[in-house]
Amino acid sequence: MVEDGKTARGVVLHNIQADGTPIRSVVRPYAVTDFSTGRPYLDEAGAPLAVIQVRLLPRSRFLEIVRAHTHRVFDGRPGQWREEYDDEAATDAMTEEVIVDWTGLYGADVQPLACTPETKRALNYARKKDLINFALQTETVEAVEASFRAIA
Repeated sequence: MVEDGKTARGVVLHNIQADGTPIRSVVRPYAVTDFSTGRPYLDEAGAPLAVIQVRLLPRSRFLEIVRAHTHRVFDGRPGQWREEYDDEAATDAMTEEVIVDWTGLYGADVQPLACTPETKRALNYARKKDLINFALQTETVEAVEASFRAIA
């Protein structure tokens, strides 16, 4: 507890309200990387050539999408059922949800690539998984110094 009129130093978690409510509107830039080196593609000034704006994906929403793409199927033996997960469909659904926009991406015809549901789904599977993992890192932080006063 901070005394009235005192200053506290700490960290703001931008993905959650004080009451525990998640905030899904937080968007972070993802610099497109070369998978062979793990380094982003940079211009001469050191700025990323391509950036994808990614909306955070809370674990609860991730699990909703997984459940929506998991179905019980008959196993062929009496009374035997198993769950089957459609990873490709779930990955596409998550990718469509987390990508807000992008800049610096071009198609094979060297024309700017429009950020549409179709082009999001057409991204490389490894890229989509990397974006989803990035979106699951929901703890964006900022160091702060705040003053506290008692409410009259």
